[in-house]
Amino acid sequence: MSIIYFDFDNFKEVNGIYGHSSGDNLLKSLADVVKSCLRETNIFARLGDEFSIVLPDTGENETKIISERFRGEVMRLMRKNDWPVTLSIGAITFKKFDISDTKCYIR
Repeated sequence: MSIIYFDFDNFKEVNGIYGHSSGDNLLKSLADVVKSCLRETNIFARLGDEFSIVLPDTGENETKIISERFRGEVMRLMRKNDWPVTLSIGAITFKKFDISDTKCYIR
């Protein structure tokens, strides 16, 4: 399983310069971009000012590919609309853990 975590840098500038309706349009456009890059089994969520995407059954290499495709689509959206926003993005992959192979000693 992997998780992609991202944040829009300077998002408040969109609201400040262009108004809150433009900020809302940005978020709606983002949701469309996310949907176009992900599988139906992925989970997209907003966590305060940040966002995350949960990718079940997805390894590190596939996560890199998805992250790069997503980043490219978001940057294309930002340039198209001339929004002064950049994207900070990170990802983590959790490897399968078999607890039956683990020994636990309690004193």
